[in-house]
Amino acid sequence: MRPDYLALGNPTLDVQAGGSYVLGGSVVYSALQAARLGLSAGIVGRANPAQLAPYWQSYAGEVELDLQPAESTTMFRNVSAGDFREQWLEGWAGPIQDHEDLPGSDILHIAPVAQEITLEKLVGECRSRFVLLTPQGLVRKWDGIGARIELVPRGFPAAVSSIVDVVVVSETEAPYVSDLLAAVPRHGGLGVVTRGRRGCQVLTRDGSREYTAEPVSVLVDSTGAGDCFAATLTIEMFRGRPVPEAVQLATAAASLCVSGQGPATIGGRTEIMSERGPSPGAAGFPGPRRRGG
Repeated sequence: MRPDYLALGNPTLDVQAGGSYVLGGSVVYSALQAARLGLSAGIVGRANPAQLAPYWQSYAGEVELDLQPAESTTMFRNVSAGDFREQWLEGWAGPIQDHEDLPGSDILHIAPVAQEITLEKLVGECRSRFVLLTPQGLVRKWDGIGARIELVPRGFPAAVSSIVDVVVVSETEAPYVSDLLAAVPRHGGLGVVTRGRRGCQVLTRDGSREYTAEPVSVLVDSTGAGDCFAATLTIEMFRGRPVPEAVQLATAAASLCVSGQGPATIGGRTEIMSERGPSPGAAGFPGPRRRGG
């Protein structure tokens, strides 16, 4: 089946303080968010099926999972402080094989978490109408299993930035992909820097604009909030909603996500519409199209 929303990247298991695991990964949060917004959603990634299955089974009816088998699932141990976190890599599934040969979709979310995707291989093969890139996994570096994750600068060729309609990064990652954040708007796309409870910055060909966020009533775990934000923003823009309204709904989706641990708290359309704050109102994004140059 051709999905409306296809997320490419490895699902993860996040190691908790007591040694238990919680299902995670950008593809999991974003694809589930897409499904709960009414889209058919799929994931292509790599993991150990036996390790992942107990944590995935609750969500198997919502999202189609195309899993390439690996010896280990990618695992992170996270220590959060406010909107920032430190990470250690406790397991790695390795690179996704043949990821350039993907089915077509309305939206392709390129969502690496730990160097599992080669972007250049996707450029000539992309058959999706709209492309979202969350490049956090491409700026992560580690010295072996159990090592602390470090961030390193990453360059992107023009062929990559020209196919991306939306790129979303956190303010921690933004300095490491500054060229990409500048290049995507030059090609007519949108660059977004998320700032947690302080809102976000949106970059377009015409300049930048700051958006504030409504106060979060309950903050349990910020893991996955950025992915829910990115997915909701992109879906609403693809549907033709103006950027300020799409940001407003994306912020509401992120607020719902942080109200609990794991993907269970990801909101649907009704919850997101109820959560959103006052509309900021402004000019919109002209809609999905393939750009060049």
